[in-house]
Amino acid sequence: MATTVTIEPNDKMADKLFDIIRSQSLDVKIKLQRLLSKDIDRQKKEEILSGHVDKPYSLDELYGILNHDDGLSYKEMRDEYLKDKYQL
Repeated sequence: MATTVTIEPNDKMADKLFDIIRSQSLDVKIKLQRLLSKDIDRQKKEEILSGHVDKPYSLDELYGILNHDDGLSYKEMRDEYLKDKYQL
């Protein structure tokens, strides 16, 4: 539910900005596109460098969340699984 709350204002803001941009000339739209592209690339690099990149859970991570995990971390469960599977 919290995700819905944060997405709705973003969608509304994007729609309002798009309405403003839609009436501009092609040159202005192209310039905005270039500026936004640079800004997006910069933000992606900052997120990668900071180590804070939101990504969806993998199936293995979801498996550990949904099943009883005995209080083990994902890494510990993965290591245990690999030991059992490959006799490491």
